[in-house]
Amino acid sequence: TFNNPLVDSVFKIISTAKQLVQNLTYDQKTHFIGATWFKKINKIDISIAYTSTFKNILPINDAFVMSNNIATPLPNDFLLKQQIIFNENELSFNFAKEFNKTFKVDFSTKLKNINYKYGVIHNQNKESEVALLPSFSIAWNLKNNQTLSLNSSLNVELPRLEQLNKAMIFTGFNDISSGTNSVNIQQGYEVGLYYRFYDPTNKKIILNINANYNNTPNIYNDNFTGRGLYAFY
Repeated sequence: TFNNPLVDSVFKIISTAKQLVQNLTYDQKTHFIGATWFKKINKIDISIAYTSTFKNILPINDAFVMSNNIATPLPNDFLLKQQIIFNENELSFNFAKEFNKTFKVDFSTKLKNINYKYGVIHNQNKESEVALLPSFSIAWNLKNNQTLSLNSSLNVELPRLEQLNKAMIFTGFNDISSGTNSVNIQQGYEVGLYYRFYDPTNKKIILNINANYNNTPNIYNDNFTGRGLYAFY
């Protein structure tokens, strides 16, 4: 709500305007299927899994100003009709073996095929990416109900919904922003060291100490930002 008279020709706002209204929703439908095969051979646990995720997302942007009970829409850049289609197929393989109940190795790798179709309806962009993401874990069962483990994994960084929404959005009266017009997918990694001490029954953790390092790339540092209204409120 504006407390002072305001005129801003860029956003079609006249001096009698009293309210700026913005509605932003994401209508989303998701479909998921998955299957897993498991086998134990000579104390080696082997599993293979396949998953497929499909998302159809419709960002709904609605922005207008109210003047004398009349709604005036903002420019078309605030009212874009868009669609975001996301499809991810993942095949994973896991291998785990325990040695003398004191040492365990767990290795897995994931093969991801990621597909995006996004943008303004009837004028959409397509992007795809294939990523191989290995991970491993080494665990030691120490004396006196203690365990020590080292984990490391590669991961893939995907855009958030608001980063693919090309409509102009008010993040405040004086600021607007817009998503990007491209999908930027990059890989990061994580390393963790964990120490756990259990009670004598080995069922409840009494002490848990861990150290983690996570390298997450900044994949959208060039999103558009600009000035909003010349307003005081």
